[in-house]
Amino acid sequence: MIIMIFYSLLTLFIAAVSAAFVLLWSRKLAQNYFSSLYGVRDPHGIEELEAVDIGGLPQWVHIRGRDKNNPILLFIHGGPGWSNIGWHDAFQRPWEDYFTVVQWDQRQTGKSYQSLKKVGHTIHRDQYIADAKELICYLRDRFGHQKIYLMGTSYGTVLGMHLVKQHPEWFYAYIALGQVKTMLEHARDEYKLLLEFAIKTDDKKLKSQLQAMEPYPDPDNLVTSFYTYSHLLMDIESRHGKAYPDSMRALFSMAAIGKWFSPHYTLKDNFNRRFGEVPGSNHAIAKQLLEFDLPQEVGSEFDAPIFFFSGVHDFHISHRTTDAWFAAIKAPYKEQIFFQRSAHVPYQTEPGEFLMALVNKVLPLSSDDRRSIN
Repeated sequence: MIIMIFYSLLTLFIAAVSAAFVLLWSRKLAQNYFSSLYGVRDPHGIEELEAVDIGGLPQWVHIRGRDKNNPILLFIHGGPGWSNIGWHDAFQRPWEDYFTVVQWDQRQTGKSYQSLKKVGHTIHRDQYIADAKELICYLRDRFGHQKIYLMGTSYGTVLGMHLVKQHPEWFYAYIALGQVKTMLEHARDEYKLLLEFAIKTDDKKLKSQLQAMEPYPDPDNLVTSFYTYSHLLMDIESRHGKAYPDSMRALFSMAAIGKWFSPHYTLKDNFNRRFGEVPGSNHAIAKQLLEFDLPQEVGSEFDAPIFFFSGVHDFHISHRTTDAWFAAIKAPYKEQIFFQRSAHVPYQTEPGEFLMALVNKVLPLSSDDRRSIN
């Protein structure tokens, strides 16, 4: 009996080791394939993955483009904590004909992960904004460009609006993907839109699920209520094409697969990304998420061009919550571009239309001002 148990355990061990070897081998093959498929080989191009000292911490940036003299486009990811390095090469590849694209894993995110014990006290909006300023100054100095393009998505638009308000002279234009106004208003509207959808489609299961959450967000317990249900709502919306193309929390989502097999992320990076600590509902950033009010904080007058890129079907950050604010905005140039077949990420769901908007609407703003800061 003991011998049989020993051989059974040995067989399981060998099978586990073999499976791990196959997975690692498959990952290496996928990494080589992605490097070959998306690698920048143009003689005047650039592709660099580097850690930059920002705010006293090493924070990683991925810089790609077919001509490093093209204007810089800095992408501010959302979340907080929803990193783009590792899976955006495929989406942004067409942009790189016209821009030098910079993806940045913000503090405690992706390749820039540090434990909450070490950096938790620095996780707040003012620090994110200060980090972004430092990075922008680094990019302007390194590439000798007086101005860059700034693109923010979701929570990244909170940072983006403050940056363009404080330093309009740094930017050719600011492009907001799913511009937020106040998270509390968006959360209420998100719930209302999803409930209306459940009633319209006669989805009794969804309606019952949503009614069990009422009131959302709970006025007597805003932070806990929001953190308890916000990701669940996004997952539900994603299944119906009203947020992301697939569930944010799924182990095998498009984003997760892109990161697990990315040549830019080590296994340690992925472990930290998937299983590392994240600020919870008891962290200061949680309260900040529900307290900000951008129109009150930055107003409606800006000295740089403003673009709102809005997915018509976005329930998570609905444009109907921000339309009145956009109408009141005064800027040297402003335009709201609607993507008719998209929700929260139009660059994934309508990549052609998105590229045309960037090239035809946004890019010309840099054509008359390519001066160096040197």
